[in-house]
Amino acid sequence: MTKEQFEKFCSFRDEFRKQTALWNEEYNKVLKERIESLSGCEITNSFIYNEKLDEINENDNIKYIWIQDNPGYNEMLQNRYAVGASGKAGQNFMKNEGLAEDFDREVIVLNKSPIHTKVTAVLSKLKNREIQDETQRYMAKAIFTVHNIFECDLWILGISNLKGIFGTFSKDLEKLYKNSALNKKMFLYYHFSQGQFKKAYNMEASTLGTDDPDKILESIGIKNRKKYFDF
Repeated sequence: MTKEQFEKFCSFRDEFRKQTALWNEEYNKVLKERIESLSGCEITNSFIYNEKLDEINENDNIKYIWIQDNPGYNEMLQNRYAVGASGKAGQNFMKNEGLAEDFDREVIVLNKSPIHTKVTAVLSKLKNREIQDETQRYMAKAIFTVHNIFECDLWILGISNLKGIFGTFSKDLEKLYKNSALNKKMFLYYHFSQGQFKKAYNMEASTLGTDDPDKILESIGIKNRKKYFDF
């Protein structure tokens, strides 16, 4: 990346780290006990920052931005995103298809929500909707900021909850991207968990009659985007 890109990224990264700490200071007491009760396990913090971001440097070449749902159990324990089964499956796919050889140096991972739950569905059972709305709006703006820095392909992974649990995130993201040229670089896909992504990928490959990953991914990503966003 260029020096200017790295400086802008560092600014985003520092602000995101501070904001996550602030959320934990303000809201952890409110959310932690309920998250533990609903998830059936103890947690460290309710809001999780991705420490992988701190390892990115000026020599790295960012090719993709991934947007997952929210930090799961492994992400909470390690303070690192995309380290669970779904994340590992996705990383293997990227390497096997020649899309990213060194995942942590080529892919930035963020979430629609920074709130940890063992499974995403638990978010719908939390009572503090105003906190979820605040953090989802923040993440939509943060994602748009990072995308403007690198202007690479943006993958929204997980689409089933875009009009439900992540409705606030989706509405704000659509407003930000509607008149931006970057909306052509946004692609929507199913999760890598439970083989959903690969199943859709294989079906599209068969339909198109090609094994070219770029063509397959573009076709799926655009069709899904048009289902959920007005661009």
